[in-house]
Amino acid sequence: MLDLDALPDWLRRQRWFGGKGTPIAAVRVVDEAGLDGLHVVTIEVRYDGERPAERYLLPLKPDDAPLEEALDEQACLAILAILRGRRAIRTRGGALRGERFDGPDSPLSSLPERPTVRRLSAEQSNTSLVFGDAVILKLIRKLDQGKSPELEIGALLARRGFRSTPALLGALSLEGIVEATVAVAHRFVRVETDGWSYVVDAFTKEAVPPVALLGEIRELGARVGELHSALAAPDEAAFAPEPIRRQDLERWTLGLLSELDRTVRVAGSSRICSLERMRCGRGSSGSPPRTPPDCGCGSTAISTSGKCCAPAGNG
Repeated sequence: MLDLDALPDWLRRQRWFGGKGTPIAAVRVVDEAGLDGLHVVTIEVRYDGERPAERYLLPLKPDDAPLEEALDEQACLAILAILRGRRAIRTRGGALRGERFDGPDSPLSSLPERPTVRRLSAEQSNTSLVFGDAVILKLIRKLDQGKSPELEIGALLARRGFRSTPALLGALSLEGIVEATVAVAHRFVRVETDGWSYVVDAFTKEAVPPVALLGEIRELGARVGELHSALAAPDEAAFAPEPIRRQDLERWTLGLLSELDRTVRVAGSSRICSLERMRCGRGSSGSPPRTPPDCGCGSTAISTSGKCCAPAGNG
């Protein structure tokens, strides 16, 4: 039996729990299902004050074990098996159902029966599991009613043949007393850097953007245009295009100009910081590298004017 009295304190220690700063009035189990070595529980958390109630997905160890998440290799493979086999698991108030959107050449189809499993540690609000460096499954911890936008948009792009984002492979959904998307699976793409760092590094090395970089930026613009075309689905009500009004154009223009101004300022600051780091790293001839003073803002670089350089970022 799940210890509901222990849940509030336990929830506050979880990275993905969004209500840490709000007193919890009550917690109740909405739905649950038992798998091999795994107790999948949907809880509803009610708060003191005006904050609305929230629902969370808890993959826990069996009832007779201490309150602890069950995301070891066996549990992760059990979760993947539901999606991979398009299985429907009976829950107390309905079913946990797996569905697939992939083709025969999908990495989901070519995975071995027991692929390697690793859990990514960077996320805060969800939990991502990587299987065989080929499939990434995101467990959605805070559940919203109905189909998640990530699943809805991904399924549309798959139907329309858009190939410039990681392919949606499948999903897990709760049906019945709880109607919600609880997981989505995509082709895993290893990321070496992000677009912001890539462009700032290019301008740090060369004051004039190289031809290759400009070509990549043009290609990115083309892919964004193709994405908008794919999302403009007049045959699907949820994605039907809406008329663009003059107020829309004015709002977008002001937003773009503001973003451009901020981007130029931050990029200039980032370039100065990068140059200072390079200069400090070299040090003078025969001397060890110098370490700039730490101003407390998270960056240890200072500009030539003596002022702190903010860490590189997109605003």
